This record gives sequence, structure tokens and C-alpha cells, in this order.
Amino acid sequence: MLYPYLKSEVINPHARIIQTALQHIENDPHISVGELAKLCHISESGFYSLFKKVTGKTPVTVKQSVLASKAVTLLTTTNMSVESVSEILGFSSPSYFRKVLRASVGKTPREIRNNAHINV
Repeated sequence: MLYPYLKSEVINPHARIIQTALQHIENDPHISVGELAKLCHISESGFYSLFKKVTGKTPVTVKQSVLASKAVTLLTTTNMSVESVSEILGFSSPSYFRKVLRASVGKTPREIRNNAHINV
């Protein structure tokens, strides 16, 4: 009697592995690909290719996107300098930070701050 109301859920084991990796990246965007692979119990090369297959992105690109999101929050909610934000997020230099931010968000730190002031 209940059978027609039950939904069948297809559980993709690969998607589950990558979901675990995405959670680890969200918690610690500085985690290495090697560490992620170990946590997911697969080789580093296998992890990299599976990640790309499931998400369409590389682990490094996703890690940079997470850091860019955190940067946008800091840039729009504080008056910290770009250099301070870069340092807090663990970038090797402010110029690399700007490059990653531009690639991920499509805007410079100044454009992000200017848009935040317009939207307030």
C-alpha cells in the first residue's frame, strides 16, 4: 500500500566520497590534496581524477573558491587591509591573493568593497 509513495534514492559512492572531501575543504581550505585523498581512502591521482569527474572542477579550484568566499566576507564586513585579509587567509602574497580573488569572483578587492558600500 505504501510502495507507490516510497522514493528510490540512487546513492552514488563516488559522489559520497567527494561530498566528504568538500566538507573537509569547507572546514580547512588549506588541506592538501594528498591529505584529502588519504581521508577519502583513495590514491592522490585517483582522488584528483574522481574529484574532477564528479564536480567538473579541480580540488585546488574549489579550495580557492572557498578562500575567495571567506575573503569577500572579510572585505565586506571589516576595514582590514587587503594585505591583512591575504595574510589571515594564508595566501603567500597579496598579489597572489588578488589573482585568486579575481579568478574566483571576477572582481578585485577594491571592486568588492565598492560594491558592498553601494549595497548598504
